[in-house]
Amino acid sequence: MSLSLAEVRELEELNFNAWPALHSLHFDGWLVRKTGGISRRVNSVNAVAPGTLALADKVVQCEAMFSRWGQRSVFRITPLSEPGLEPMLLTRGYELEAPTNVMLAPIVAGEADVRVTLADSFDPEWAAASARMRVLPDDEAAILESQHRAIAVPTFWASVRAGGTVLGVGAAAVERGWAGLCCVLIPVAIVWFGFWIVGRFMLRNRKS
Repeated sequence: MSLSLAEVRELEELNFNAWPALHSLHFDGWLVRKTGGISRRVNSVNAVAPGTLALADKVVQCEAMFSRWGQRSVFRITPLSEPGLEPMLLTRGYELEAPTNVMLAPIVAGEADVRVTLADSFDPEWAAASARMRVLPDDEAAILESQHRAIAVPTFWASVRAGGTVLGVGAAAVERGWAGLCCVLIPVAIVWFGFWIVGRFMLRNRKS
């Protein structure tokens, strides 16, 4: 499925709103996001619109920002990025890390699963279960909770329970007829293995 740059930009905006950084800085068409914690997405440089400054100067200044914050520099490469950005970063010693696929699908109506509990306001118990499944230390868990509390668009937090135990969690931020699913965690060890399944994709309600 081929998307126009306008459609990519819309999905990026939805992503920024659904998974907010605790601090953001706009810099010549780039969005620099700073949160701390383990998530690259909210600790990265993101192209949003064309700028006017020299590309090399922008990279150096962003590197200086992350150095000042005591963090490593991460640049997200998307179709919105300047064509010369990726090769420039490679020559500066950067490496490709954690490629991400954004998946799109229409919402299909179905029967509600009685094992799934939905909350339309932030639930600290949900955050605690999510942190436990990720095996996060207390400081990382606090950052995760702060991020979810910072979501400003309508959001649903889902929990799958069995016998009073939370077996899986997920969140869906709803905006402009889209539902962006993130933080979907299912500890498969409960079934047979010891891995986590982590999913992130976008659903479009065609009726909206």
